[in-house]
Amino acid sequence: GGSSAVKFRLGKIDGIVVLEPNVDDPPAAPS
Repeated sequence: GGSSAVKFRLGKIDGIVVLEPNVDDPPAAPS
């Protein structure tokens, strides 16, 4: 990762093409 910009990828939900956020380096979830 390293880029602060959020990239998008094509996904399909119920047969509908949608844009899903694809983050290179997602923040770690607090434990």
